[in-house]
Amino acid sequence: MKRWSFDDDALLELVIKGKKKATASVYEEKEVPQIGEENIITRNGIDACKIRITGYKVFKFKEAKEEDVVKEGEGNLEVWRKIHIDFFNKYHKDFNEDTLILFEEFELVEIYE
Repeated sequence: MKRWSFDDDALLELVIKGKKKATASVYEEKEVPQIGEENIITRNGIDACKIRITGYKVFKFKEAKEEDVVKEGEGNLEVWRKIHIDFFNKYHKDFNEDTLILFEEFELVEIYE
């Protein structure tokens, strides 16, 4: 089972409140999830909640659709694009509109806190 954390505790709070049901990252072929796979999201190294992957898509950043990105709980497509351009540029020097994105959908299974 994978353990990981968000860069921002506010994102974890959206998961716990049931408002965030998806997450996006730069696609790396070796990291494609399995449907049904469970992950633990941590806060400060402590288990906060468990999620189960319910689906995923791979698409170019410029092809993101409103109906998908609103599942991240951060706003509409315009807001999502701004937040993610800033975030991806911070960690990926070669990020651009054609960069492939792994968009994972999940359900909250358990809260530990």
